[in-house]
Parts: sequence; structure tokens; C-alpha cells
Amino acid sequence: MISIFLFLMPVLLNVRFDFVGSVAVGELVLVAATPWALPRMMGWIKVRRVKFVLLLIALFFLAQIISDLYRGSDPYDYMRGWARLVVTSFSFVVLGALIQGDENRIRIFIAGFALSSFLVYGGAVDVSLLTMAERFKYGIGSAIVMFVFMGLGVARVRSRLWLAIPFLLGLCAFFLNARSLAGITLATTVLAFVVSQPNYSKSLVNIRTIRFCAGGLVAAIGLLYAYEFSASAGYFGDTAKEKYLQQSDRTGSFSILSGRDEMYYTLPKIIDSPIVGWGSWHRDLPYVLQRTMEMGHSENASKYIAESRMGLVPAHSHIFGGWMEAGIMGGVFWVYVLFLLFRVIMSGAFNQVEGIECLVLYVLVNFTWDIFFSPYAGERRMWTGFLLALIVIVLDKHERRVASRNSPLGVRPSGKEGVALI
Repeated sequence: MISIFLFLMPVLLNVRFDFVGSVAVGELVLVAATPWALPRMMGWIKVRRVKFVLLLIALFFLAQIISDLYRGSDPYDYMRGWARLVVTSFSFVVLGALIQGDENRIRIFIAGFALSSFLVYGGAVDVSLLTMAERFKYGIGSAIVMFVFMGLGVARVRSRLWLAIPFLLGLCAFFLNARSLAGITLATTVLAFVVSQPNYSKSLVNIRTIRFCAGGLVAAIGLLYAYEFSASAGYFGDTAKEKYLQQSDRTGSFSILSGRDEMYYTLPKIIDSPIVGWGSWHRDLPYVLQRTMEMGHSENASKYIAESRMGLVPAHSHIFGGWMEAGIMGGVFWVYVLFLLFRVIMSGAFNQVEGIECLVLYVLVNFTWDIFFSPYAGERRMWTGFLLALIVIVLDKHERRVASRNSPLGVRPSGKEGVALI
């Protein structure tokens, strides 16, 4: 029964109805699954870092309330902002209790999420305005990559040669103009190859790791220049060329921040009020109009853009959006999550989930990208709670195995270390 719940939750995340914002049917399934999580709840709460993560979410939530009350946010907006954090924290507690110690349940939940993306962008809902390349970029491609990693894990493929498959998928995404998907897939492949080396050291100053990272950086720069040349020359088609020209800055250069115009709206707001923030779904029509015009749009186009957004200041980032809306604690929370992600990835802790190691690595690298460049809303409310639980689980399992290996006679630690901060 638990496996059915875990599959239906993500599958139904894109089936929604309006009630103080958009509510997903998958979130209702999460509530229905709570009785099955209760017997395991106390055990989950005792896991290292769980209490500290909940404490940071609570402080984030309190900061959001203070910011909304201080700024006089519209009730409809602040109810959505508060609901977002409630759903994430509830998902973290319930899903953590359900998936702890069971790799198969982790696989089932990720499979449901991948299937949901595939169905939505494959045509199960009306996405007729998107080209097939755009459907691949926004959902189908990521789902295929997850299914590939999942299939290779189920087949227990151990040779590093199989990494050529996701590497080729990354190159395919690159030539289909899905730059972020390409980067995430290629980064996952390179990291998986590095950590799978027989003599890989967990030290961050390991010479082999530095060489691979340096090589990866050179390769990334090379791909960036290759894309800049090919897109500007029209080798990827007229659509890609037009998008490249739109996303290049005024000097004509192109970088990882190209097409991330939201930062030019968000960062000045953070600088103006770094402690208190501006409230949930912050709206400022004159500001959005001014910034849009400063970015080179005509007055009429700027007015249309600002009014179509109803003055909403775009925050296409978990960390910058959280900081802008809730103040300093919104930023602190996401910085801590990034720190945990860095530890999981660089220590190779994701290897503790047998059979789904690279699948877990992929979703965590993707999560890292989302924290910087994707909005924290919609299906990410539950997905974020799941990923936070996954991070805590793999880190705890990794540290217990290391402690067991280093302790006399292989005695396992008691797990009474208290609340871990890092």
C-alpha cells in the first residue's frame, strides 16, 4: 500500500484544482498516506539533521510571516507563500518516514515523478504551443534520463563504460538546445565517473578529483563557446538562433546567466532589504516597469511585460527568491541545503543507496541547479521535501557506515549524537 501511495503522489502532482492557490491531487495523497508514516515517525525524527532541518524551515516560515505582515502582503499571496513551506516541511517529515531504509521506495517515488513529467510534456495535457524540442527540454528529456539511470541500476550494471549512455543523452540534449538538461546530465556523468574510481579519496583536495574538475571546467567552457558559435551561425535552427540573440547581453556575449533576467530584478530588491525581505509573491509594478526598460525593452513592451505579470517581481531561483521574499533566513535555509548537497556529492555518500546510486546523483545535481535557477513553487513544494529527506538519509547512512568501519570490532554507533548541524 505504501508503494502505491509513493507512486501516486508524484504522478498526480500535475493534476490540480484551485483552493487558496493551486492544490495538487498528489498533495492530498500525501495526507492520505500519513497514517502509514506515523509508526515510523519517531524513528525518522531521531535521524541526524532532521531536527535541524525542521528548525531552519520553521525559522524560514517565521521570517516569511514577519515579512508578509511588515510589508502588508495581499492575503491571497501570503497564504500561497505560507502553504508552500507547510507542504515542503510536511512532505519532508512524512516522506522521510516512509522511504527511510528502503531503496525501492525511493526508486518508486522518483519513477512516479519522471512518469508525471513524461506524460505532461508528452501530450497528456494541452501543451500544443510547445514544439517537440521544447517538450524534450522542459520534461521529456529529464524523464528519459531518469528512466535510463533507473534501468541501469535495476540491471546492476557495474562497468563504467555504461556511463557513455547518459553522456550521449547529454550531448543529444545539447544539440536540441536544452542547455540546462545537457549540463546537468553531463555533470552527473562526470561526477559518477570520478567517484567510481577505485582509488577515489573522499578528500576534497584529492589530486585526481582536481584534475577531473579542471578537465570538466575546460570542457564546459569549450561547449559554451561551441554553442555560442553554432547558435549564432544558425546551425541549431532559426529558433535557437533567435533565442541566443535574445539571451545575449548588450555586448553580445553569452554566459551561464544569459537568459536569467530574473536576477536583474531580484538582486536589487535583496540589496535594498536583505534582513526583512519583501513578502510572499512580491509585487511592485513601477519597479518591474523600470527594470524592464533598463534592460533595453521599449516603453510599450516594458509596460506590457510588467502588466502581464501584474507587477510580480520575477524570482526564478529558490535561493534568491527565498531571500527576497522572506529576508535573510530565506537565504540561510537554501545556503544550508547547498552545503548538504555539496557534502553528499563530493563525499560519494550517494553510493549508499544500492542500485540507484547514479539516479540519486542525477536528481541531486538537478536540485542544485534548481536552487539557483528555478522557481520554488508548484510541484517543487513536495519534490523539495522528498529531496531534503533523501539528502538526510544518504548522509546519515554514509556516516554510520564510516563510523562502523572505523570503530573497534566494527561496533555501530548508537545514533544518540544529538542534533547535527552539518
